[in-house]
Amino acid sequence: TEIGRDILNKRFGSSPPKSPQRKSVNKAEFGGKGEGANHRTLKELVCSVAEEVCGAKVRHREMEYPLLSGDKVDVTAWNAKNIWHIEVKSCTSGDADIERGLYQCIKYGTVGEAMEKVQSSNRKVRSLLVVENKLSEENKVLKEQLGVRVYRIPRSMRSELRTMRRNTRG
Repeated sequence: TEIGRDILNKRFGSSPPKSPQRKSVNKAEFGGKGEGANHRTLKELVCSVAEEVCGAKVRHREMEYPLLSGDKVDVTAWNAKNIWHIEVKSCTSGDADIERGLYQCIKYGTVGEAMEKVQSSNRKVRSLLVVENKLSEENKVLKEQLGVRVYRIPRSMRSELRTMRRNTRG
């Protein structure tokens, strides 16, 4: 669509940057078994500390926020000036799943911008990926190419996350 092309041109110039091409996408690399407990508790933590993750005051936060594309964003937070669409990848996510998360951030940002434009909103749309583990070198390069902000859960939050996971198991 014209809006999508405008947004891509604004982000990347006349054409998107070249990145390594995958031969095929294997759904097994992404987990494909639905949401696991590690992902769910990370989502809950991120929702509860959205201000720290976003780096700004937020008025509202919601898990599984629906976009008009049919996607559901793991966590969305917003205030009068900004809306943040946050994809989370837990400690069980491999490189392929984190790569997918980087692309999901682009998609959520683009769809979010289109939704805000249709609503004549002046809110700035931001998307980011929250991860527990360090990014691989390949995903660091891709993150830079795509201009996606990545927030790694700090050590202090990781201990809180472990406590949450223990409490939900038993």
